[in-house]
Amino acid sequence: MEAAAADLVGETVHGRDRWWKAARRSTFTDLPPEGDDESAAVHDDFATAVLALYSDRAQGWLSAQHAWPREWRDASTFSDVPLRLTADETARLTKDIATLLAGYRRHDPADSPTEEPEGTRIVSAQFLVFPDPDQQPPAA
Repeated sequence: MEAAAADLVGETVHGRDRWWKAARRSTFTDLPPEGDDESAAVHDDFATAVLALYSDRAQGWLSAQHAWPREWRDASTFSDVPLRLTADETARLTKDIATLLAGYRRHDPADSPTEEPEGTRIVSAQFLVFPDPDQQPPAA
């Protein structure tokens, strides 16, 4: 499994034990090799922790949004769009979203802020792309 490096830190965040800390601001993983059950279990544990972090961030926004100006609440969204795609189209969608996000200023706490437009805030752009789990998978 190739992933952004993670350090085991054993800290507690939002009432959950966090056993890893991202070494980079973005995380991309590859699937483990077929038949490597140990790597598959580690991959699943890591993905579960990342998904919990995404959920915590979304819950945090939901709790804090009423203190934010209307323009920020209007600009934010929790949305999903059911699409009917092939595996190749799904891969292209994922790549297209990553390309779109790459065109925006990234937040890196290690960097000193550059000149930014007035009113700039850190925004969490989360996206998940996966087949609807309530359907029958195609034959391999």
